[in-house]
Amino acid sequence: MEAVMAFPSYLSRYIDLGFDSDDVSALIDDIDASDLEYSESESESESTLLRLPAEVLLNVLEFVPIGHILGLRLVCKAFRDWIDTRVLYSYLPRTQLYFYAGGAGVEIKSEKRAEVRWITASFSHLETPACSINTQPRAKWSSPTAIFRLDPNGHWMKSVLDIGDPKTIEELLDRLPEVARDRTPGSFAKPGWFIKVDEAVFDLDLGRKKKPSPEMHVDMERNFVRVRWKTMLKNLAKSEARLIQMLQEQPVCGFTFSHFEDCLRTVRRQRVGYLLDHNDKEDRMMAWQLKFLPPLFGIPDHNKGRPDPQFDLLPSEEYAIKHLLRFRKEAAMSEKERNRLLQLAEDRRTMMKEMQELQRLFVEWKLDMYDADLEPTSYYLVSLQREDVNKFVELPSSPFAWSDETIAKEERRIARWRSQKGIRMKMMDLLRESHEALNVPEDAFDDPFSDG
Repeated sequence: MEAVMAFPSYLSRYIDLGFDSDDVSALIDDIDASDLEYSESESESESTLLRLPAEVLLNVLEFVPIGHILGLRLVCKAFRDWIDTRVLYSYLPRTQLYFYAGGAGVEIKSEKRAEVRWITASFSHLETPACSINTQPRAKWSSPTAIFRLDPNGHWMKSVLDIGDPKTIEELLDRLPEVARDRTPGSFAKPGWFIKVDEAVFDLDLGRKKKPSPEMHVDMERNFVRVRWKTMLKNLAKSEARLIQMLQEQPVCGFTFSHFEDCLRTVRRQRVGYLLDHNDKEDRMMAWQLKFLPPLFGIPDHNKGRPDPQFDLLPSEEYAIKHLLRFRKEAAMSEKERNRLLQLAEDRRTMMKEMQELQRLFVEWKLDMYDADLEPTSYYLVSLQREDVNKFVELPSSPFAWSDETIAKEERRIARWRSQKGIRMKMMDLLRESHEALNVPEDAFDDPFSDG
């Protein structure tokens, strides 16, 4: 007990988890020894720099981005043990999973179709093994499986209900469990699962793919995902570290799509190739299909034509990259930037609705001015009435998928639209009043009780 009191509270609490004072002392000595070796290898002037205490260094590790954490495991055994337990666990509350439902194969004729394609899952808790409930206390990160709650805020379900068609909603919800079972994590052939930790977003990687995956279980009926969280986070760290390394090493000049996108595609292709089992027939087919993807970094494509559509992986890669770039762009933004972009999208929708209403009022006014049955301009007016008044360029529903050029252009449009608010209101009021005046019956002001 005296040994316990010799340590600060943030170290002594580990003794209750099965560690004794010798274990904690060995941990600190290991870090100090590593620092000493580093200091001896430096010059005398550099070795006089102040060194942080070991316990402070351990706490600093929890703030290292996941893409840079793997290299620090090589510093010493204490760093490695700390990273593999507490640091990995610290990433869990900030982890989100994205599941591509894609409408579950149901044709959705609604503006909400883009919003029902992706379901978000947020970390809930670590699953406690049944055999350890009545045993002595264990470290909170000792459980191998984590529970993620699907659609925790109900946004996806609200979008589904906003579709309005009961038959479509029922069909969508009925097919969803089958879609979840079919979309195995790590599959390159079809969009499946993404994982996000802070600014790092990648395909959810649980090692070599198997059906059903022993590393992951999706229960759509009870609305949760059970996953081997350490495998998931370590593989994300590997992919993100490889991307960072490639961005630093690969020359910026000469690319097929862009410098970042070429590196991202390369990392995904390399990871998929590593996961393939060449003794498996389906995996051998996948390896053959990967060869037909266009080369990157400006290398000429010598493949003559594209393969048969059923074997072509390019559409799947294009779709996955499009959404990966969108998720990564959103993750890299500050809360203020995200809110600004969401407000821009909302202002654009408001502007479109107002312009459509103004166009409708103008067409209505023209039809009031000319009798469609008698005037020679009737054909023009009728065709104008049927014309689609939405002349705006159709943009992705999520503003995070807009390019910087598109954002700048829309900001200029919104600024002009706001500056003309007074004139817009007057025009709409004038057209409404004119319509009312032109549609007043000729005898509306006759007095039915007059003698005349």
